This record gives sequence, structure tokens and C-alpha cells, in this order.
Amino acid sequence: MKKRTLISAALLCVVLLLSLCSTCACSQEYCSHLVAGTTVIAETCDEPGYTRHICALCGYIWQTDFVEPLGHDFSVTSIPSTCEESEQITYSCNTCGEKFTVAGAAPLGHTWVKSVNVPTCTTEGHTQYECSVCFASYEADETAPTGHAFTAKVTAPTCTAEGYTVYTCNDCGYSTVSERLPATGHEYVRKVTPPTTQRMGNIIYRCSVCGHSYVERYINVYDVLVGAAGDGNGALALGVDLSSHNGDVDFVELAKKVDYVILRVATSNLSVDTRFEEYYAAAKAAGLDVGCYYASYAVNEKEMAADIQKLQQLIAGKTFEYPIYLDIEKEEQRNIGKELMTNMITTYMESMIDAGWFPGLYTNNDFLKNAMNSSFIQALYDVWFAGYKYSQTNETVYSSMYGMWQYTNTGSMAGVTGDVDINVAFKDYPAIIAYYKLNGK
Repeated sequence: MKKRTLISAALLCVVLLLSLCSTCACSQEYCSHLVAGTTVIAETCDEPGYTRHICALCGYIWQTDFVEPLGHDFSVTSIPSTCEESEQITYSCNTCGEKFTVAGAAPLGHTWVKSVNVPTCTTEGHTQYECSVCFASYEADETAPTGHAFTAKVTAPTCTAEGYTVYTCNDCGYSTVSERLPATGHEYVRKVTPPTTQRMGNIIYRCSVCGHSYVERYINVYDVLVGAAGDGNGALALGVDLSSHNGDVDFVELAKKVDYVILRVATSNLSVDTRFEEYYAAAKAAGLDVGCYYASYAVNEKEMAADIQKLQQLIAGKTFEYPIYLDIEKEEQRNIGKELMTNMITTYMESMIDAGWFPGLYTNNDFLKNAMNSSFIQALYDVWFAGYKYSQTNETVYSSMYGMWQYTNTGSMAGVTGDVDINVAFKDYPAIIAYYKLNGK
């Protein structure tokens, strides 16, 4: 009980003191502090030592009993001077470890040894300086390379070998090849010798520069006369056929609508179509492809021979992109017999191909069935078929049977007054004729 009383009294005193401290601000000099603790701080190399006190009442801190700093205990090390660097002196405190470095003696400087390198064709000249102490080096007094003193030798390209220039240096012997030019390649001229019934034809390419040549292919007459069948791909070109009864024709307007025209040359009674020459010139000027036909009334081989001769005279010197057709459809020819008619047509075809023309036959279904050996004719020769019942089905069927189809004789076309015959081609005749160099090509 007595112990508790003492503690309570002490606490009361502390409370009273705290009350007084907050009132009088014990940090002022007239206030008496109650020391709560004391700490001794030891001196270091740079800092003094002292004793630190703290007031239990207000927390005020103060120091007493100051002691001077110890001071550094330095050890000294040195890195000697080099050619480029000063001496480095380092001070290290044995007590606290503080360290610093100062410059000592000046750099020694390089001891240079000089060597001169003269320039060459490809390398520059210079003076080399190297220190005999530290082996540092630098270059000075540079002079440019002298460059090669080249002599050029030119080899021109040929058809098969590249061209080039060899440059050789007169001083050092170095050589290089430059200015390479590709081989020029052969400048081939294509020459077609059309086949006839008596000999093979061929296609020869001969270089106009070096004379090298090769045969692309040999051509049999039956490579050219491949029969009546079209390629089955439908109409490739649209055209009309014209004779003097069509009168004045505006070929410029016509060329806006069609690809080609087939012109009547003459008839068997030696009557030359009065518009043939006019039509031919105008069609060519308008850019149209042109073919022609001869209306034969021949009923025997002699008359057919005369027709062939007359036709070839009339078309000599002209060029045609479409076949030269023999028109067979006269009533008096119907009853001469299939064998004779077939022989006459064969004579025409062979004579025309032998003379360098691409021949064809114009006729109708009645004549094909009743007036000739149609299976033989259609197997060998081109046929321009006249059948005046147009339908999409007919076009599809005929595109596999014939080279060209005349599907109407009462059509209308810009540039032509009145009725006109209209045709579709199922073969690319311009390409075929150009390839075999026929029809004056």
C-alpha cells in the first residue's frame, strides 16, 4: 500500500511539471531541464566528439564536452607519368578510408620514329609516326593513290557471246573486265516456203547477221488444208460478202461493225465484177480483212482450168487475209456427177495451193449432199457454208463443222444499202494465212 502511494505521488509530480513546462516553455534559459538521457558521440577524422543531452520534460537537446577531430592518417601511392598522362598521386586515409587523387609530374611526351610510305596505283601514300616507348602511332602527309594507267581492249558482242572491255594497268599489271554487253542474239528472218501437192514446205529462220539458220518445221500440204471443221468455239469474227449488186458501200462505216469482207472477183462467163477493184482498195483503206470468191459455172475439167487461170490473173499482186473461195452452186452443175464435181473441186484446191493461195469452197447443203463427195471434200478443204436459218443452236453446231457460215442473204449492216449477206467465221483465218505466208503475205 505504501509503494502504490509513492508511485502515485511521483506521477502527480510529473503531471505538475508537464503542466508547468507547457506554461513556461522550458527551452528558455530560465527553465530548468530534467535530464532524461545522455549520449557520448566519439570524434572522427573530420568531425569533433561531444556529449548529447535530452530533457525529459520538453525534449530539448543540447551538447557538452566537445573533443577535437582526430584528423586523417593518409597513406600515399603514385602511378608514374606516361607519354600522354601525368603522374597520378593517390591519398588514402588509413582510419576512415577517404581517398582522392591529384596530378603529379607532367607527361613524358612521345618519342616518335618516322617512316615514309609512297603511294601505289590503289593505295595512298603517307608518313607513319610510331612512338618507340608506348607504340602509339598516327599517319600524316597523305598523298592520293596514283591510279591505274589502264589500256583498254574491247571485244564486241556477237549473236551468241557477250561483249566486254578488258582494262590492264601498265604499271602494276592489274586487269579487270567491265562494260559487259549481252549477246545481241540472232536477228532471224522468218521465211516460209508453202507446201504444194508436189513438195513439202518449211519454215526457216536465218540470222541476217551471222547466217545461222534452222528449220522450225516442215509443212505438208495437209497441214494447211486441214478440212472444213471449225474449232468449235463459236464465232470468232463477223463479216459480209459483197458484189457489184450492193452498189455504193461506205467501208468506213462498215468497218465499225464487221471484221472482214469477202468480195466477188468474177464469174465463169469471164465477167469481172465491176466493183471488185474499188471494193478491194476501199476495204483495205478502212482496215478490214479481205477474202474473195470466184463464181464458177464449170461443168468439166477444162472449164475449171480456165476459171482457175482467170482467177489467178485477177488476184495477182493482191493480199488477202481470208481464203480464195470457189463458188459452186449453179443448177447446171448439179447433175455432172459427184466424181467429176469432186475432181474439179480438187483440181481447184491443188492448183491454188500450188500457186501460194489458201483455197476454200463456198456451197450449200443441197450441193454438199447431192453434187459431190462431201465426206472427202470436208475432210480436206475449208468450206464456207450457206444456210439461211439462223439460230444459236445452228451456230454452235456449225462452228464444229465449217470454217465460215453465211447465215442470211437479207441482212442489214451499216454502210451497205439494202440487203446484204452476213457471215461468221469459226476459224482464225488471218492467223493461219499469215503463219503459212499464203495469199500474197
